[in-house]
Amino acid sequence: MLGMRPSEAAAAKWENIVNGVLQVREAAPYGVLGELKTERSKRDLGIIEPVASLVNAYRENLGNPTEGLLFSADGTRPIDHNSFAKYFIAPDARKVCQRWNGCYSGRHGTATALYNLTGDTRSAYQTLGNSKQVADGYMHPSTEQGRAGMLQYEKRLLEAEAMRKGKE
Repeated sequence: MLGMRPSEAAAAKWENIVNGVLQVREAAPYGVLGELKTERSKRDLGIIEPVASLVNAYRENLGNPTEGLLFSADGTRPIDHNSFAKYFIAPDARKVCQRWNGCYSGRHGTATALYNLTGDTRSAYQTLGNSKQVADGYMHPSTEQGRAGMLQYEKRLLEAEAMRKGKE
């Protein structure tokens, strides 16, 4: 969800959704509620579409709770994202995509998409709640983006050359 660590998604609470923003304040590694991985991990994430519609439909399906965990097996304890993914996500995910590699795939994909869309690593590492160095490791190279960048570079060079010739 929004490039969050799986343990952060497991700890997401209804009361931490305020005016379309999810306040990331806790984590639940292995289903145990506790501190975030780092201080930088504390952040506010705008809930964008289609996530907003999915969360709203999910909330409505649960009877419109205003507090408590979004994802809980018994209503009080956070899910263990590892076993949840293994038994409830992976079987269906593998039917659709043979490359399914776990919940972190979505996190890395978010980082790559943000960088590809903006050309700026800051959007990726701020959204992920990482240092720039760590987020850089999540972003995967894109041949398409490389070609597009070179075409923009070529255009800029040709424009500069045309301006230089125009001044002569």
